[in-house]
Amino acid sequence: MTASRFELVQIGDASLYRGDCREVLAAVRSVDVVVTDPPYEVTPGSVRHYTNNSMQNGWMADSYPVNSSRMFEVPAFEDWMGVVFESCAADADAYFMSNDKVMSDMREAAQAAGWKFHNLLVWQKPVGIPNRWYFKDCEFALYMWRGKAKTIRQPSSPQTFRCGHVRDRRHVSQKPVELIAHYVTNSSDPGDLVLDPFMGVGTTGVACARFGRRFVGIEIDADYFRIACERIEAAYDQGDLFVAESQTKTQSELFE
Repeated sequence: MTASRFELVQIGDASLYRGDCREVLAAVRSVDVVVTDPPYEVTPGSVRHYTNNSMQNGWMADSYPVNSSRMFEVPAFEDWMGVVFESCAADADAYFMSNDKVMSDMREAAQAAGWKFHNLLVWQKPVGIPNRWYFKDCEFALYMWRGKAKTIRQPSSPQTFRCGHVRDRRHVSQKPVELIAHYVTNSSDPGDLVLDPFMGVGTTGVACARFGRRFVGIEIDADYFRIACERIEAAYDQGDLFVAESQTKTQSELFE
């Protein structure tokens, strides 16, 4: 991999690029697993959902978009899904975080790029977003593969993974480390290469540092990129102890 056109920060086994993933990925190959929370439109229709008493002091009260606004730029799934596919090894897994609104479009773009559909996974949250048609307390991951399907490391894992929101989040859609680590560790071995083409503030990189995976992360936003570098460097500072413990403890025990 080269970094002549992009800012590159190397931290341990993590290669962190600031740039557009559609350009950076031309230099990335042999990825074993993709774990990413890509940008997609979130357009709730009523400000009342987020300004009533139950949400006013909640985890998203100040920053959630309403009335067709966007949290960030949203490239079409077709614009990046193919280059992500091409960056992977012949046999690879992928986890694409999604919501119920865009799930079918994302899956269609993934399959058009060459990915095959394994399963629909669920992140169940402790608190739902209120509306008149059932509280929304779940997000989803499209679990895909290319080449030869590989058995996950913990085949008894259920489709649903339950954990709380990030309490001190640095990104409006930041995912819990334990959720991302669950996907990373189930579809890779220590030393494997993990890609997050929409790195955000580096949660996938943190999981990789803690569990001994190599990592390529790409983020176009300068502020989020800086935070990602800080978080991943901090994870490496304590990473040796964490990886050593992971050899004798289950993942759920490590995050308790």
